[in-house]
Amino acid sequence: MVQKRKSYEKSRINRTKIFSDERTGRLPDSMWENILLAHLHAADGPASLAEIEASLVQEGAKKKEIKDTIDSLLREGLIKKDGKRSYKLGKSAPLYEGILIQHPKGFGFVSPSSRYGNSEPLTRDPFISPALMGTAQHGDMVLVRVLRIRKDHRPEAVVIRILARGTDKIAGIYQKSAKGGIGLSG
Repeated sequence: MVQKRKSYEKSRINRTKIFSDERTGRLPDSMWENILLAHLHAADGPASLAEIEASLVQEGAKKKEIKDTIDSLLREGLIKKDGKRSYKLGKSAPLYEGILIQHPKGFGFVSPSSRYGNSEPLTRDPFISPALMGTAQHGDMVLVRVLRIRKDHRPEAVVIRILARGTDKIAGIYQKSAKGGIGLSG
């Protein structure tokens, strides 16, 4: 009798690979790109190579990964050199700020309130899968990077920075036990 693999096993494996390599525990290159883009967005102007290196090393990047990330973003036109050893966001970087609207199933959409530079206007709100949401929650003001636009014109994006938390309150029932507490939705 042939056993079928449960569909959730595949999705669980893919979700963990998005955030880190199981063998090394390191973030994939695209995550370094997102961290660098978020750093340059927060800088509000050119950032020196030393600032960029300090920021990415603090996150756990190695020198080679930093160089590869900068080279990749330069090739794509998402960043550009500003002087000899400083970088800034390219005018066409697909970055948008907006409010995250999260569905109870985990996925969400961002209602863009502003876009960076000459980014093209979006016809629909970007879709954010649960695996690409990070620690963002419903109502947060987030910075997203559009990864691709599907055939049905729906942009898919990743949250690269939480700009402001939407709410600091949650609703539910808290039950105290000997081992600690547990929150129950109500």
